[in-house]
Amino acid sequence: MKFIQRRGSVARRAGYACAFALLAAVVSVGSQDGKAAILPVVTPVAACTDLLKIDFTGLEGAPTKLDSAVVVEPSAAVPTEQCVVTGYVASKVKFTVWMPTKTWTQRLLMKGCGGYCGNLIAPTPTTYDVGGNSGAGVGCPFVPSGELAIAAHNGGHTGNTNSGRFLAAIADGMWAIEDSTSLIDFFYAANHKATVAAKAVINAFYGRNPTYSYFDGCSSGGRAALHEAQRFPKDYNGILAGLPHDRQHLREYLPSFVECSRQLQTQWHINLDRG
Repeated sequence: MKFIQRRGSVARRAGYACAFALLAAVVSVGSQDGKAAILPVVTPVAACTDLLKIDFTGLEGAPTKLDSAVVVEPSAAVPTEQCVVTGYVASKVKFTVWMPTKTWTQRLLMKGCGGYCGNLIAPTPTTYDVGGNSGAGVGCPFVPSGELAIAAHNGGHTGNTNSGRFLAAIADGMWAIEDSTSLIDFFYAANHKATVAAKAVINAFYGRNPTYSYFDGCSSGGRAALHEAQRFPKDYNGILAGLPHDRQHLREYLPSFVECSRQLQTQWHINLDRG
């Protein structure tokens, strides 16, 4: 697995820096001669809407149900036709998967959520760098190529839904009060659960799992990337972590969260120093 961690202003540079970092991950696992693997396009073996007929509740550690599965026609925001699936993993991990219908080259990209998470933002070019979907670099147009299946999730809870408030959901931590399950999901479990669900949906749609899978996150998403590397190293071939919030960040900026975390650590023996 290739792991790239980026901090400070470097993580905020646009376009080429992020593209180069992700390309490095692709190259490292693509082929032994240093070139990214050129994989053939795989087309669906099932109709998008038929995914709703499949029972995903038996997924180990991630019982899943789908809420919707629709074909999205090409547009300015998403220039390739997509099968867009939304669903949830027990109990409150909402996720979405965008799957190209004609151009998929066997790769998955999972987006880590930012801030307190709590919002499910579609990973399109117009939303990629805002709210809960900020990546380790700004300006990376992953969707327009039409080669990647792209997934995102809400961190295992729903935050403030006031659309008139700037970044309402990811700045809201009230959901964490006396909710140890949601805290565990937020700190690390939601990423793995959403990964299991996304790969199962991809397998059902294309008839095969992704050949290469990547995780990209910044801020809380960067911390999630560290947890993925440490706790679930088999989930991804490449991980891009930007500005990961570690325990010191939590002490400085999220004192109420730290107190919840300390209580949770005592009750459930979770070691926050792991990432």
